[in-house]
Amino acid sequence: MHYGTRRAVNGVLFAALLAAMLIIPRGADSARPRRRPAWRYIVIHHSATRKGNAFIMDRYHRNRRRMENGLAYHFVVNNGTSGTRDGEVEEGRRWRKQLPGGHCRQAWLNECGIGICLVGNFNRASATRKQMESLTALVDRLRRQYGIPVRSIKGHREFLGERTECPGRNFSMDRFRSRLRDADIREARVNRGSGPGAATPGRTADRRRGAIPAKRGRPG
Repeated sequence: MHYGTRRAVNGVLFAALLAAMLIIPRGADSARPRRRPAWRYIVIHHSATRKGNAFIMDRYHRNRRRMENGLAYHFVVNNGTSGTRDGEVEEGRRWRKQLPGGHCRQAWLNECGIGICLVGNFNRASATRKQMESLTALVDRLRRQYGIPVRSIKGHREFLGERTECPGRNFSMDRFRSRLRDADIREARVNRGSGPGAATPGRTADRRRGAIPAKRGRPG
């Protein structure tokens, strides 16, 4: 084979291999999970776009990523663009049907990780105050409901093998986890001091933070 031809063929093979590495495996998008997911992690993402919503992401994931279950995330926290309210939470079809996510490269993580995506590019900007309030309230509710410890609430980049900066350089997961732990400490103090009339954990936190409740997502 001519040297130039061999180099061209090798280049094509390398490009194909690289593309295969970057695509989320189709096995991670199973329409029928082998069993009801046992949620052990909460995985935080950013959309890496300035604007968007659950419907736009769903269409992209179906048409461009060929994901039969559409929207890869279980929840989307909006930033007030694309016809949404700042801090509005959209619940995706995968959550309503309790399907594994499609938000990570590794299938095992999609099967046990609840995927939450904040709209925005946090390599260039930061999450809005209302996004952070809604994210905190949503994560509080989910971690209490499924017994997920704060240490298992992670950014996408914190999982070995994912090879990503998501949820962006301007999103500090250490600061977010500290925020959750501080809220637990404050709530424990309030409950110890209030005696028999203590408020139920989590419910007072949601009201205190003024979060926008989740709504059913557009097709997703």
